[in-house]
Amino acid sequence: MSTENNILGILSSKWGADEKLVKSRLAQSSFVSLKYRYVYIEVPKAACTRVKNIIHHLEKLPPVSVTFDRLPETRLYMFIHDRQLFQLPSLITLQEKKAISILGDKEYFRFTFVRNPYSRLVSAWKNKLYFVEPGMEDTYIAIKNAFPGHLNGRYVGFEGFVRYLREDEDVSVCNPHYRLQKRLIFPNAINYDYIGQVEQFDTGIKEFGERIGVHGLNGMTQGPANESDGGDWRSHYTEKLAEHVYNLYKEDFDQFGYKKDSWMGGGVLEEKTTREKYLEDQIFDRNRLISQMYQWINLRMNKR
Repeated sequence: MSTENNILGILSSKWGADEKLVKSRLAQSSFVSLKYRYVYIEVPKAACTRVKNIIHHLEKLPPVSVTFDRLPETRLYMFIHDRQLFQLPSLITLQEKKAISILGDKEYFRFTFVRNPYSRLVSAWKNKLYFVEPGMEDTYIAIKNAFPGHLNGRYVGFEGFVRYLREDEDVSVCNPHYRLQKRLIFPNAINYDYIGQVEQFDTGIKEFGERIGVHGLNGMTQGPANESDGGDWRSHYTEKLAEHVYNLYKEDFDQFGYKKDSWMGGGVLEEKTTREKYLEDQIFDRNRLISQMYQWINLRMNKR
């Protein structure tokens, strides 16, 4: 008789992570609708902003407000990611017996979206690190100190980011925006009905809508999609760099059917204009100001 522990009624070994990490992730990333009978598991940098906006509209949830004590953001529409404000239960906030039942219930549609690892990593670098979003300061400083040759002025280049991941990070447990997608959605534990690819997003959302009996879901998107690639992501790759990224994220390539050579076909990156460089500097400085404001507000609140 097996004495192995389980998490939400599923053998611990199938999750591929310890119980604390699994529950912490699911508390943030799982969205359960008792009304429409679905479970969505998010993958950061894989259309999660778009999906959450669709769900938010579908469920007629209260407007998302701005907060200063939890999630530091630099754009108003990104507060959709504040889990405490998104009033839909997670698998962890539900009673454990109910969560276990839902994970095994054929009436529930369990779905997620994944993304080409090459594309996703460029997006994570550009969106989170390049302009040093609040919360990314330590990573920025670590790269700046360890690999100064990969800086373009004060900006961390994509090659420097990849080198940092290779030498100083564990992509199985690191920041969710560039963590292995397999380690975010736990496909060996959760019996998914649909794992969609962002590259066929409309098809995936149509599948979701048909399953829950609601049509036109893609038209429900409120606010801008979080598009942060800035042109053709393939242009950031060389054969050597692609090889490094493939080795880092081989689990995802194998699990989700993306091809090793899917990085190919990009053009030459054009040199930025003076105007573009000026705007980038303004965004970088704005983020530093916003980060300091958050720190000041939190310090004041903690003194109360």
